[in-house]
Amino acid sequence: MEVHAHSHTDRKKWTHYFWKFFMLFLAVTLGFFVENQREHYVEHQREKKYIKSLNSDLEADINRLTAIIQLRNERALLLDPFSKLLNSKEALLHSNNLYYYNSFATRGVAFRFTPVDGTM
Repeated sequence: MEVHAHSHTDRKKWTHYFWKFFMLFLAVTLGFFVENQREHYVEHQREKKYIKSLNSDLEADINRLTAIIQLRNERALLLDPFSKLLNSKEALLHSNNLYYYNSFATRGVAFRFTPVDGTM
């Protein structure tokens, strides 16, 4: 049976191990800081995107509310003659006008507000 003798290598100083540890520690620490900066940048870009989306949602809501207010004002103007015709003695003579005013007075679908919440 042969015995293999291990060749003797020079013993390394403790400073060699210290520098290996220091370089590894430095690489991990810098990697952490770089990843943290990258994450901060990505979150900042995402924040800008959400702000733009929220702004467009608010503009759509404002436009819809403006249209609803205009429709409600028109409806209010039509309700006065409608109520006068209903209370008049000649209501049957004005059945065409009553039908016309009634179609606007009782229609409530166009007056409902549903907010745009795509950003949420």
